[in-house]
Amino acid sequence: MKKNELISQLLRRREFHEKPPVLIDVGASGAIHGTWSDIAPYSICLAFDADEREYPITEKEDSGYKKLFLFHKIVTADDIEDTDFYLTKSPYCSSLLQPDHTSLAFWNFQPLFEIEKKCKLKCITLRKALQESGLNYVDWFKTDSQGTDLRLFQSLGNEIIPLIKIAEFEPGFIDAYRQEDKFDALLKWISGKSFFLDSLEVQHVHRTRADIIKKFIPSGMSPDSYSFFAKKSPAWVNALYLNTGLNYAEWDLRDSLLFLVACILREQFGMTYEFAVLMSQRYPEEQALNAIIEFAEKNIRLSFHRPFMRKVKDRLHRLIENYL
Repeated sequence: MKKNELISQLLRRREFHEKPPVLIDVGASGAIHGTWSDIAPYSICLAFDADEREYPITEKEDSGYKKLFLFHKIVTADDIEDTDFYLTKSPYCSSLLQPDHTSLAFWNFQPLFEIEKKCKLKCITLRKALQESGLNYVDWFKTDSQGTDLRLFQSLGNEIIPLIKIAEFEPGFIDAYRQEDKFDALLKWISGKSFFLDSLEVQHVHRTRADIIKKFIPSGMSPDSYSFFAKKSPAWVNALYLNTGLNYAEWDLRDSLLFLVACILREQFGMTYEFAVLMSQRYPEEQALNAIIEFAEKNIRLSFHRPFMRKVKDRLHRLIENYL
């Protein structure tokens, strides 16, 4: 059975019809999170973005998900009516935090953070948004809030956080905003919680002033040409945390199955196998768990052959290059 077929089969179960997966997407500029394509038809998504220039949103429903709520409000950790919001040259850099131009001046992407307008925006907390949507739980948390990722996650509280299967953050290494939640704060806080770091993608930019690049750019060339050759340094990171599953004793069958879906989506087949075997002892009549175990076994076995196939592919590629 293919991955998408197994996931679809699992999410069509009664448990998810009665209690669909809930996805939160904070800072949803542009397209809705692409990695949710396999689970979107069975899920409820709450998406937020305060910069309507790039992503004009209102609260509505959309057939791409089982239900989709779009909030054109700034998400805050504290329950306040409105707050200052800084619209920057790039909509993807807009934030309720003021850009730290003193620090940004050393980086070539500083112009993207230039403030074009300061305005007041209505606020909403995640818990209030859940309440307005008739929900009281979250399964997948994804945020790119430009500086407030950690405080937003913490605002969900101890009742909701332990049941979250996947949490995605995009914190910075550098001081891009004043009083922002940086990656070191996330690491310190999440240590000891029921999550582990599943993947880490470090994003790099040039620690060179934009005016210096312009000064030396050859005639007829774009400033973007500098990006292809000059050294880059870490600036921010895409960090994905997966629940450890160690608190499974507090989970029902629905949460256990959805955790297995999360493990499959993340290709954590060892975890998938281990947890499915454990759950099959608790729910011996559940045939779905046998299908998951079989799927995990197959992919674990395939993992031994993938390095060999990769070597064959690389060898063929080199032969073709030499021939050409």
